[in-house]
Amino acid sequence: MGDFKGVAIIMIVVLLIGSVFYLAWRNIKDDIVTEEDYTCEPEAGSNIKTSVGKRVAFVGKNNAEEQNYPIEVSIRYKWDFEGDGVIDWNERTLVTAWHEYNEAGSYTATFYITLEDDINGISLNESDSISVKVVDNTRPNAVFEVSSNNVNTSEPVQFSAINSSDNEDSLTDLTFQWDMDNDGIQDINGKEIFYSYRNPGDYLVILTVTDSGGLTDTATTMIYVSQGQGGDKYYIDIELRNNGNGSMIPSSQVYESKIDYNWNLSEVDMTNLIDIEVKLIWSDTEWDLDLYFGVGISPENGIVYNQDTGGSEGNGEGEIILHTDNAGELSYSGVDQWFLRISTKEKTVTNGGSKLLAETCDYKVSVTLTYEN
Repeated sequence: MGDFKGVAIIMIVVLLIGSVFYLAWRNIKDDIVTEEDYTCEPEAGSNIKTSVGKRVAFVGKNNAEEQNYPIEVSIRYKWDFEGDGVIDWNERTLVTAWHEYNEAGSYTATFYITLEDDINGISLNESDSISVKVVDNTRPNAVFEVSSNNVNTSEPVQFSAINSSDNEDSLTDLTFQWDMDNDGIQDINGKEIFYSYRNPGDYLVILTVTDSGGLTDTATTMIYVSQGQGGDKYYIDIELRNNGNGSMIPSSQVYESKIDYNWNLSEVDMTNLIDIEVKLIWSDTEWDLDLYFGVGISPENGIVYNQDTGGSEGNGEGEIILHTDNAGELSYSGVDQWFLRISTKEKTVTNGGSKLLAETCDYKVSVTLTYEN
């Protein structure tokens, strides 16, 4: 009887030990990582047609289900833009890739997703490709029409450049800049604009059309302005530093980019002042700029009389005009310091926006006082 009990005990111990080893083996087996545990499904986007010298945006995607990769896993997103086997873009995050082609031709752009798990000896390299057609850039053709070449002062004139064209770009890809009095300064942007002249005279209007590759063409016409109603007014332009010309840059993640202008009116007669006009135009309508105007040093240390902050990024606005029509009712007595502020909330690519640090947006701002005689 004792021998039987001893055998039974031994068998139970063996079973227990076997169960422990079996469970341990199952756990180890379940912890083994294989290539099936990782997936990446690159999508390179749609085929592209562009021109020589134009910066092109490439936006790759990973269509795989979201993976919670362990920290030891390295993943890279790469582009070969020319199809020559050379990696031209290599990043750890999915960001917009940019490239310029220097020669016309047909190219294959390939988007790679590479994943490395050195601990488990796993390496994945998946790709997707698109076709890129690059053509030689040709100059645009600048054409515009006016509602009338003979007008009175303060009479609006319509200028339309919708018949301009370009072999590579659509109208929405072209920029239109107008010099309304042949002084070398771009006064307004847009393919369709309205403009009125304050003083009589003969004015040469110059339209400059620029394509996405930087090539330009111009068109001109004469506008003959006669004295009309509103001749009881006269105007004074405030002198701003650098004639109001400047450039904005993309903002950082926290602070918006801003530029302040100040001027002193202590020696300017405010009697019969009826309007203060602040005008801002900028070159790249993919940007959104904001404008503030008032008395004091800045919006934080003064009184904001008027502002326009209602735009949105890339709304194609390109121009802001602020009027303080009740200027004669405002208190200017003893006020010397005035301000205007230009700001932008455009963000850099590295901070979640669409702009690069090398990008700039040129602008011109002006301040005009209107008086009654």
